[in-house]
Amino acid sequence: MQLKSYKFEGKIYGILNSKIKNKKICSILEKIILYILIVIYRFGSIFLFKKESTLTEEAIKQIEKVYNLKKENKNNQININLNNDFELSILIPTYNSEKYIEQCLESVINQKTNYKYEIIIINDGSIDKTRMILSKYEKLKNVRIFDQENKGITYTRNKCLEKANGKYIMFVDSDDILMEDAIEELLNKAFSNEIDIVQGRFYKFTHNKKITVNLEEKKLTRDNDYYDILKIPGYPWGKIIKKSLFENNLFIEGYSFEDTLLPYKIFSQCKNVLILNKIVYGYRINEKGLTKSLVTNYKCLDTIFLVDKILYDFKLNDKNINYNLFLFTLNCQFSFITYYRINKIDINMQKNAFIIMCDIINKLGLNLKDNENFITKNVEKSFKTHNFYLWKYTSIILNFLK
Repeated sequence: MQLKSYKFEGKIYGILNSKIKNKKICSILEKIILYILIVIYRFGSIFLFKKESTLTEEAIKQIEKVYNLKKENKNNQININLNNDFELSILIPTYNSEKYIEQCLESVINQKTNYKYEIIIINDGSIDKTRMILSKYEKLKNVRIFDQENKGITYTRNKCLEKANGKYIMFVDSDDILMEDAIEELLNKAFSNEIDIVQGRFYKFTHNKKITVNLEEKKLTRDNDYYDILKIPGYPWGKIIKKSLFENNLFIEGYSFEDTLLPYKIFSQCKNVLILNKIVYGYRINEKGLTKSLVTNYKCLDTIFLVDKILYDFKLNDKNINYNLFLFTLNCQFSFITYYRINKIDINMQKNAFIIMCDIINKLGLNLKDNENFITKNVEKSFKTHNFYLWKYTSIILNFLK
């Protein structure tokens, strides 16, 4: 097993670096720990051979007892405005954000840039003082504020897209902040290289903690780096994206984890992506936020059925799932990402969810190439043989290696 196929300065490095401030020592310790983990994994996986015997139909029946399985798969039709009156549209959905919205908007309004940009804010039925705070910004020429009844984040993001007049768009969460030269840095790179997506570095913070996420600066092209493009950070924020990529590709309403759309429908279209080694965004960690609460209830199962819906849409539109999208689904989306999201629910429901994932994977009718590493092959093996514990064990390891 070659460690070079995995990303260093990842999760283990972050844990070490929070305790040991010497980068060289952290890197050495990280490599040692990864080697040990992989050796333990390689031998441990040999003894995981128990297969789940539950049929897909029975798994769905059990899931339906606790989860509202959506029978209709309809998307709202919104026309993306392809006129480009601005270089950038900054899209800010907001709901009950009175504590942070002013700090967020000040960081966006006071950008040091020569580029022409607009700020579109949609107040999604806030019942606190958010709207009153927003009124202070209504007279600014490049700010447009809209009010609607509470519709949720997915609908609101789509409405933001509908109203955007920029060549590029950038999503900003209403409790986050932009670095003062973020727009200048991102757009300079985008326009000088005609890039579809420019991804910046970011940090995560609370009132007393700050964690910087490291990204290696590089240019990725569809011809040479398709799979790596799919694996760029899947959050809507922290990057600028060509608005034209969202034509006929809206966020899917009715599901949580709506940003799952990005790798499948947006990143997969890109001709090129640039990862910028420059911090452009500050993401506020909300311990009481929606994502945190989702992983402790059965709404977390949206992460599986949304992928199923997206793959079904590909089929409806006569689009084949290529090998890279298959590999991404297998090795990222349905392994450590899904495991992280569903591992706190009842173990029997986890097993039922796994059986449904097996069915989704097997219906794709694709197989891994011989040159994939043994961990990835074990993910495939777990789905092909309905081996729940092999999937779980492998997903835990991949969570450290990502």
